[in-house]
Amino acid sequence: MAAVISVIVLPCEQDDASTFYNDGEYSYSIFEDGYAALIGYYGDDTDVIVPDHVIYEGRNLPVRTISSQAFDSDLVSVTIPASVGWFVTESFAGCTSLETVIFEEGIEGYNIAPRMFQGCTSLRSIDLPDSVAYIDEYAFEGCTSLEHVGIPDVFYKIEEGAFSGCTSLKTLD
Repeated sequence: MAAVISVIVLPCEQDDASTFYNDGEYSYSIFEDGYAALIGYYGDDTDVIVPDHVIYEGRNLPVRTISSQAFDSDLVSVTIPASVGWFVTESFAGCTSLETVIFEEGIEGYNIAPRMFQGCTSLRSIDLPDSVAYIDEYAFEGCTSLEHVGIPDVFYKIEEGAFSGCTSLKTLD
């Protein structure tokens, strides 16, 4: 007996709390609260410094969030500005060429999001900023080249599977 599946597609309205903006290289969600979330990078550079602000309608807005899958697999290095305080699940997932992640001093991000670096198979070492106190589930899953993770002195929790499949991991310190 064959199953019948019905799909109903409902119209989707944009959340009133944000507006989408593209400056040609980056796409952002602009929030009424006065900040931006980076939702995509469309430039050609493989070594990227995430902007700490965006000018939108004459306002200088801090980039406070990096959204899910904002970058593609060609990314080799990324510098994350101190303005970013929140990462969304899978921010860098699948960036198979990613080798270097630099968190600028003063960053206030408190966690490494679920699957944030999942499948970043070229990542060998990462030093987490002092503000990070929590590594969420499967954050580094499948990072097969990852050998070292530098964690802050004050650290609270590493969730289940955070380093699942990290077959080269030697040190957490």
